[in-house]
Amino acid sequence: MRDLKLRRSSLAAAVAAQFGIGNGSQTAFQLSINGLPAWNPSVSAIHRTDWQGRQLLYPTARTNLYGYSSALSNAYWIKSGATVSGPTSSPDGSTATFTFTEDTSTGGHQLYNGGAISLSANQQLYLRVVFGIATGTRNFGVFLNSYNGTVNAGEGIYCDPSTGATGTFGEYSGGVIFDQISSTEISARLWLLEARATPLSGYYFNASYLQMMDGLNNSYTGDGTSSATIFAPMASTSPGVYIPNAGAPTPLTDYTVSGTTVNLAQAPLPAAILDWDGTDARGGTQAMSFGSSAVSSNPISSGTFAIRLTTTQPVHVDIGANPTATTSSMLITPGQKGEILSVTPGCMVSAIADSTAGVLMITELTP
Repeated sequence: MRDLKLRRSSLAAAVAAQFGIGNGSQTAFQLSINGLPAWNPSVSAIHRTDWQGRQLLYPTARTNLYGYSSALSNAYWIKSGATVSGPTSSPDGSTATFTFTEDTSTGGHQLYNGGAISLSANQQLYLRVVFGIATGTRNFGVFLNSYNGTVNAGEGIYCDPSTGATGTFGEYSGGVIFDQISSTEISARLWLLEARATPLSGYYFNASYLQMMDGLNNSYTGDGTSSATIFAPMASTSPGVYIPNAGAPTPLTDYTVSGTTVNLAQAPLPAAILDWDGTDARGGTQAMSFGSSAVSSNPISSGTFAIRLTTTQPVHVDIGANPTATTSSMLITPGQKGEILSVTPGCMVSAIADSTAGVLMITELTP
């Protein structure tokens, strides 16, 4: 044992490292790499893969500016040339899909957000909505209006559900600068339409419309039967996964990291996959706080065959693949210079206080 030396900590890279699968209710997940729990992670990205595809989650607050996004029949959404019924089941397992049916009037057939979109000049807007044409052959679009204090300008994006083709329509007074326009078919004739919108210099967005379209015409005589299903409309100043609003817009932070635990604001759906990018500092010395209930360390690193244990208070320890220390387990006291014990990589140290809480230092050793 005299030839043992301290094992230096090393960085393990996490690249799309899976660390959890959703069950519809769990919100706290432990970070891991290749099935081994993380020691001291530094997270650069968290992703969730579900009906929206593999989506980047954000550690900063975002807001869906569409209030009542999961309640489109609410009076918040002004109906023009159309009626709204529902809700019915949705791709995320909720009951928040609504059917939007045009009437026989001439003009626009649309849902208006009541002027809730009100941004600063030059501020970008990220749009996303899931829709399907339930009856008929209409296109579906999202139209934005902007204003510079004197003049209105506007333009919209659309999707043809028969092909997934996208484009812009209805430009006036210079319109809107759209990019990152995309359509993703979630299931047969059910599309996720997304885009980023930038107003003209000095303009700000102040209104948004969800609407049926006859080709590229957003003003026409309705047939009284053509309809679309609408789910998950979102307008935000930053990109990201859908944020449902049962009422007024409310900021939401996708996740926070506390030690090795990721806490999610929304429970991932059953079978949704979580993965992360970053690094994990492994090896060296673990400082593990203990008390009246047994706690366990991170797994011992590969290549380590011995550990030194030192403690600030008398503590009982147990070592194994899944140990649980009791007050009958081996006792280590602060007066000892360090108890050196043989271990196997992957095992853990469990500790419980003899009487007073303290800190156990677990130092990995190599030949």
